[in-house]
Amino acid sequence: MSADKTTQAYESLKKTFGEMDALGQASSILSKDAEVHMPSGAEDARVSQRIAIANATQRLISDPKLADQLNEAEANVALLSQDDKRNLQLMRQWWIHEASLPADLAEEKARLD
Repeated sequence: MSADKTTQAYESLKKTFGEMDALGQASSILSKDAEVHMPSGAEDARVSQRIAIANATQRLISDPKLADQLNEAEANVALLSQDDKRNLQLMRQWWIHEASLPADLAEEKARLD
């Protein structure tokens, strides 16, 4: 694999994992809103919003391209900086944890959180 391909894979991973992080932050805001000042009767809407975020995250994490990009970036990890190597390790750990969660369980988890 070329350095360009490794760089492209890693940059794509950063973008996708950044999107998933932003979705997680949005879900956290909705949770806090529900705890602090959610209007009466808005519970069903809030649950639907959190489920939509969980489903979007699940689609991103379960995309087969993501696993391919992780493999591509890891194949030439020596080309990455120390910080990027550590970031790649954390991405892989997140992927292992989240990709193993079935979509219906991720949705139920969002419903209960």
